[in-house]
Amino acid sequence: MPRRRQTQLLNQIGLQNIMNEEEISSNDLEIIGAGFETLASLFTFLALVKAKEEGTNPLKGTESSRKKAPDNV
Repeated sequence: MPRRRQTQLLNQIGLQNIMNEEEISSNDLEIIGAGFETLASLFTFLALVKAKEEGTNPLKGTESSRKKAPDNV
């Protein structure tokens, strides 16, 4: 695909600004990183709430939910 046609297509869907490396500053990347960190915290919180509703303890791991084999085998 010719470069000019590719640029026209990117402009049509609004991706030309994202494709230019000059357009993204360190401040922009810092904001994006903070957003991802916030999302990670939110999903961690939701996982803990869900685990509490199910009655499991996600911090103990899976060993506590397994039955032990009898000692007198």
